[in-house]
Amino acid sequence: INAEYGKQWYQRRVRGVAIRKMLIDESSFILEDKENEQALGFCIRDSLIKARQNKVFKDVELFLTPHIQPGPRDMKTIIECGMGSVITEDQALGRVQVPADRRKPFYVVSCSSDQMICQQFYQKEVQIYTSEFVLSGALTQQIDFDSNKLFVQDYRPDENSGGS
Repeated sequence: INAEYGKQWYQRRVRGVAIRKMLIDESSFILEDKENEQALGFCIRDSLIKARQNKVFKDVELFLTPHIQPGPRDMKTIIECGMGSVITEDQALGRVQVPADRRKPFYVVSCSSDQMICQQFYQKEVQIYTSEFVLSGALTQQIDFDSNKLFVQDYRPDENSGGS
């Protein structure tokens, strides 16, 4: 089938659907990318099914540092699509004042550029993750709390920062 025929068929189909005011069942048009699915260890079809049944970030609160990639605005959109919440730095700082066993859990998503911001959270035993924590969670519709941790072994407070 040539591209022009495909385009004409698509346009006729869309016009026909619009005239009849009906929706097309999207399940017949799911993107497939077997190579990348295998390389990344997930299945798009399975992820879509999981996303319909349960929101991956439901009841999860995250503080995003400013230099993460994708940027905080895009990450917030991804998190909120999965029913998660993004909290402000002031909210996060307020929470670390409460003993760990009594505070509402939250996580920090950061990058090496924001290490200074993360020191206070790391010292209070708040889990800090890379952006991949959110991206792979959204892609697979499953949160992996064991992978993508940041500043786990290499964290050393800077002597000039007043860290102990």
